[in-house]
Order: sequence, then structure tokens, then C-alpha cells
Amino acid sequence: MHIPKSFGGGFKHHDYVCNRNIDNYYKRYTEKRASIFGIERQNEG
Repeated sequence: MHIPKSFGGGFKHHDYVCNRNIDNYYKRYTEKRASIFGIERQNEG
């Protein structure tokens, strides 16, 4: 998460890597994965 999407050589600031952003990326990942593989989302406790 420290490397920008453009791979332009710079780094993102450390305050960018926080629980909120990690949770957002994980949610996007699981939703995309589910849509690709047809996996139903399981209830999260």
C-alpha cells in the first residue's frame, strides 16, 4: 500500500496505510473476487 498505482517512483505517506483504508481495500477485493468466481459472501461475525 506504500507504492502508488502509477508506480511513478514515489511512495504514499504512512498515514495512508491505516485500518480504514485496509478495510476498504479488503472489501473491494472480496467483492471483486466474489463477482469473478461466483462466491457468495459469507456472514462476517
